[in-house]
Amino acid sequence: MPKTACISGETGIPYILIRSKRKTISIRISGAGEVEVRAPIRASKQAIEGFLEEKRNWIAFHRKKQQDRHTEKQQSLEKYPSCLPFLGRQYPVLAGNSSFSQNAFYLPRKPLEDLLPAIETLYREQAYAYLPQRVEYWAYKTGLYPEKLSVGSAKGSWGSCSGKNAIRFSCWLMAAPPEAIDAVIVHELCHIREHNHSSRFWALVKTYIPDYKGQKEALQDTLRNLEAAGLR
Repeated sequence: MPKTACISGETGIPYILIRSKRKTISIRISGAGEVEVRAPIRASKQAIEGFLEEKRNWIAFHRKKQQDRHTEKQQSLEKYPSCLPFLGRQYPVLAGNSSFSQNAFYLPRKPLEDLLPAIETLYREQAYAYLPQRVEYWAYKTGLYPEKLSVGSAKGSWGSCSGKNAIRFSCWLMAAPPEAIDAVIVHELCHIREHNHSSRFWALVKTYIPDYKGQKEALQDTLRNLEAAGLR
């Protein structure tokens, strides 16, 4: 999708314009507080900037909110972390060689920014130790077996299923409660039968995870916990 940097003549609001085959205009505030406008290919500049003017107060509120969050993250990156989320709980961080026990994370005494690669490695190790057994359990329950299972470090999604039925999970999923992790596993396994998000797909998911909506809320809480910890 082509992106264009613009400044609204009417509002004076700098924004990034992204045109695509869509029917409506929408606004998104990025993590750094940038205004992204998504608009139909043929939408006029006047229509786009009129929409920006209508949303001026909304934009100001959410830009400040994102900028404050960005500032907090930058400050947290300069500090030694006190705790990290894991399986829906907060675990203390203690000084030591990089490792994880039943009760705590152990990390060298450095700013969080310098510890991020080591933290990612710990989450990835725990994911490889935990996820295969849960995938095996749910594969048996559903009769849906992936061709391959792997763990990455994506921050934009919890998991994915390829057209060849290879499933990949984000290591950061390990911050979520076990029930929410199971919901993501079932979600991806169901894509083996339905490579879409049709009503058939959601009916299949809810056959095994009736409280899927509740688990989505738990995953949103997990995102907030990861952000608060400076990991997103």
